[in-house]
Amino acid sequence: MKIVFTAEHAGDLSAFHQLGELLVEGWALGKPKLSAGQLIELAHDAEVLVTSYDEVTDAVMAACPRLQVIACTRANPVNIDTQAAQARGIRVLYTPGRNADAAAELTLGLMLSLARHIPQSHAALKRGEFTQADNAAAATQQGLRRDVVWDVSPESPYEVFKGTELRNKTLGLVGYGNIGRRVARIARAFGMAVLVVDPFVAAEDINEPGLQKTTLEALFREADIVSLHLSSGPHSDGW
Repeated sequence: MKIVFTAEHAGDLSAFHQLGELLVEGWALGKPKLSAGQLIELAHDAEVLVTSYDEVTDAVMAACPRLQVIACTRANPVNIDTQAAQARGIRVLYTPGRNADAAAELTLGLMLSLARHIPQSHAALKRGEFTQADNAAAATQQGLRRDVVWDVSPESPYEVFKGTELRNKTLGLVGYGNIGRRVARIARAFGMAVLVVDPFVAAEDINEPGLQKTTLEALFREADIVSLHLSSGPHSDGW
């Protein structure tokens, strides 16, 4: 069996070597994604294709008559013509939830950045705002940072950038799939209440403490922060 492997990976492909001939190319080696012609040249006699981003069209499949399985290492195989694969009897595998933890952690990171004004304060620091001149350092009280003005006037960095805490805030999640569930779990650890809108999830499936299913109107009315985690497709058009 010949396997063409063009997907990003963690480095250990020994299991594939045990299955048969393994050809590693393209994105797997840090190269750009392959053109249709390059993909056909590699996989014209292959039974298995493992890819991340290469576009596998009906024309590519037609030129690879021995192909039996296409494995796409993405949460959604948008680069595979799945209808053509089905018509040709080629199985398509993919990895739902593959990046769910990374996306959920990034979501909380963005929430913290907005709540605590982290991008704005970092930009101000880079511009040299709110820093003392050299001749003012001697007047700084002992125990305070010598280069930052920490008074409580309306223009001070404390007042401008202090922001707010996430604890005791309400998070509204529109979409409660692989990513939404993980965001809810982390948000609860921060002490947030969580409102959920998802027409495909029953209320009894959202019965954890601090979580509540609601309507879209109520979510926008009651939530302090709203985070969207809908998959793209006809089912989410108009949301």
